[in-house]
Amino acid sequence: YIIVTYFAVLNVVTGVFCHSAIESATADRELATMAQLTARMQLADSVRQVFGEMDQDSSDTVTIDEFEMGLKDQTVSAFLESLGIATHDAWTLFSVIDVDRNGYINVDEFVSGCLQLKGPAKAVQLAKISS
Repeated sequence: YIIVTYFAVLNVVTGVFCHSAIESATADRELATMAQLTARMQLADSVRQVFGEMDQDSSDTVTIDEFEMGLKDQTVSAFLESLGIATHDAWTLFSVIDVDRNGYINVDEFVSGCLQLKGPAKAVQLAKISS
């Protein structure tokens, strides 16, 4: 009887420990998700701010000339390079970001393009290029 009671209590303690570990893991996943979303929003805000610095005429669009002038600014260039975006070829970078090919970039194109170009090339991006 004592051995059975001992194992029953041990089983309850193990169950409580496992339950608390599962709850902790769920909370950590939610915390990591929230941290990632917050970081993405902050990055998008920073990219919007850079766009505002490039938009010389406050037209909410950036032409290739404004883009080239913006990349000559060391802080803008350093920020983009910190994201892993090479800034040495302004024309190519502009044409990659200008997805609708209308000759200017709006803020949504700029943010979307910078977030997609951020970091090293991913397998999906390489597959798009090769096809």
